Amino acid sequence: MLKTVVKFLLIPSAIFLLISSGCNRNKLLVEVTPSTANVEIGQSRQFTAKVKPHNAVVIWSVDEGDAWGTISESGLYTAPALTPSPSIATVRATLVADSTVTDTAQVTIVSDIDTTSTSTIPGNTTTTTTTGGQLPNEPTIYLMTFNIGFDLAQFGSDVTEVAVETVWKASALNGGYETLTGTLTQNGDNYNYSPQPADKLVLTLSNGTSYEFKFSKFDGFKDGDAQAFFYSHDIDFTAKSAAMDLHILSYSPYQNDHTELNRRTIGTCIYDSYQTNIDITHTGTLQNTVDMDWAEQIYNTQCTGTATASFGSFTVSEQYYHHYIHQSDAALAVWERKRMSNSGVNINGTTYQYQNAYVHWISSSSFYDHNNEPNSQWYGVVEDGYQWEASGGVFKNGQSAGQTQFDIQPVNGTYGPHFILKLSSNATIVLHKLLNLQ
Repeated sequence: MLKTVVKFLLIPSAIFLLISSGCNRNKLLVEVTPSTANVEIGQSRQFTAKVKPHNAVVIWSVDEGDAWGTISESGLYTAPALTPSPSIATVRATLVADSTVTDTAQVTIVSDIDTTSTSTIPGNTTTTTTTGGQLPNEPTIYLMTFNIGFDLAQFGSDVTEVAVETVWKASALNGGYETLTGTLTQNGDNYNYSPQPADKLVLTLSNGTSYEFKFSKFDGFKDGDAQAFFYSHDIDFTAKSAAMDLHILSYSPYQNDHTELNRRTIGTCIYDSYQTNIDITHTGTLQNTVDMDWAEQIYNTQCTGTATASFGSFTVSEQYYHHYIHQSDAALAVWERKRMSNSGVNINGTTYQYQNAYVHWISSSSFYDHNNEPNSQWYGVVEDGYQWEASGGVFKNGQSAGQTQFDIQPVNGTYGPHFILKLSSNATIVLHKLLNLQ
């Protein structure tokens, strides 16, 4: 089924490896999006829960209580009328079928404040006050700066994947002919195709959301399914909706034993409730290997570019590494991940700059215990804790403002630490939950 385009904070999917290697994935899962958000006092923000199985039901809650906001049965969060202290709320989705299966999002509750800017022209200095501008607080600034590059790179990838899946679905409903125009309409789990309009391909989802894709190039490996094309293609297209207006150039040829990743995403989108102009380049390699009883994926990428919101301009420089191995006969999977950020932001002359903010973590999952019985306890826990590493820091206006580190030491077999920024004031900000989703 085609995916709804939303802002993701996800690692690249390896589900196809699990399927091809014969692993049973009947596992209860829940994942809340967006993972972070700024919500103005008295205002609302919609959260969604991606669940497995797809018909699973969740209960929404706010950990800190009603003073930090309320959330409806459908995931609509409403911030309180007054800013609480601290101003961070935890939105939680919990599976009804198993209350131990849960995921959270972090909400920063912000006030509607005045922003003042000063501009100088020959002979005059003019001060202008604009009422109603949302300026994120410092914890949110640090969090956004660490995540924005990876989030926007993943967003560009997700939009590209949805565009490809839309073409494949429309083509299947149009007699198997490659179809780059017309309208694909979702009705529950079913889709209908009509040939109009003749200049673009429109995707209309059951919830009424529409996306428009215009392709100026659509080349690549077309002898397989949509996923095979996504990993070997050369496409140039625009994508529009109420929340985005993007131009994406994506070139991912398959060479030797790996895919070269080259994607540039340009335009405007809503990032963390802010209208943002982006120019993000995402490059790297993806290598997949599948054998009789094991599968492996190595994903090594870099992300550079700029993102400009109403309150400031980000310079993006991030690296990401993901190594996944699954052994089907032992029902064992191991993930190794690394992230590094050297991104920064300038807000009204104040600069915040990460310097080699680095985290390396390894986890493992076993779907059966040593007696070959189904195991629900050992899923995504710390592996090789002695290899885990966190280092680097952040600067404010050129002066050290904090260090990036673990909040606790990693211990094998546990859900491990969070990756945090510990400021010079001793305040802490969770930059990444790693394995510990609580």
